[in-house]
Amino acid sequence: MTRVRRLSDGKIFSNPRGVALSVGKPIAKAVYYCCRGYLFSVEGEQYEWVYEESADRGALPAEGTYWERQAKWSSGHSSWNSVNTIRQRVFDRSVLIRNWIDRTPNADTWRSSRMLSDEWSLVYQQTKDIESFPWIITPTIVTRHLMAYYLFYEKMFGMHSHKIKTPLYKGHLFRFVAEDVDPEFDILSSEVMNNSFRTNAKPVVRLNDGKIFESMREAARILNVPIHKIFHACEGDIKYFNEPLTGEKMEFRYATEIKYK
Repeated sequence: MTRVRRLSDGKIFSNPRGVALSVGKPIAKAVYYCCRGYLFSVEGEQYEWVYEESADRGALPAEGTYWERQAKWSSGHSSWNSVNTIRQRVFDRSVLIRNWIDRTPNADTWRSSRMLSDEWSLVYQQTKDIESFPWIITPTIVTRHLMAYYLFYEKMFGMHSHKIKTPLYKGHLFRFVAEDVDPEFDILSSEVMNNSFRTNAKPVVRLNDGKIFESMREAARILNVPIHKIFHACEGDIKYFNEPLTGEKMEFRYATEIKYK
């Protein structure tokens, strides 16, 4: 990750705006130009870009929940990068699969992705009015989607998969067994619509009272403070900032650096 280093003392800031906030002067653009080599110094200080090959600060640990480990909820094609879009996409696909299971008495027999795509396409055409987003259903897309969210579908619908390679067929087979549905599938279903399980949001702690927020955005919304100041406090660019109305000193840190270190 590219950051800014002040040459006089070696202090590293998250970006030029972090430097500006730390000194309380509107010099972010000048620091940027200094790092680019257009300016020799800014307010008597010299700055340069520095690249840190370190883990993303504030990110949830790998041993977190399945959704946090896989980070499935915020990856994918750029046109699908909206968290709300991805959440809705998986929710809609779950509705489609639920409708298919309800209409199919032998859903527990092994099916190829080709068979599933044909059957799901038929159900989709019959129920697509409930779908928020279009789905071009192909064998490849079916396989990729089911394997990408395997644990969810395993718990939600008792899905099993088996990969085979024979002269007649090469690929995954799937079946959905009602008896194997996780008894807590309602919880898994709610997780799909719960931001804390979907996003790459970084939980933060307000040191004033130890209150934990699921993300900087949530903290900014509830406390009505600028989100960028929470970010720079967590990054260590500034020690604290003043709450706009009361003037109270607000100190924030990444929850991971408080809870897990």
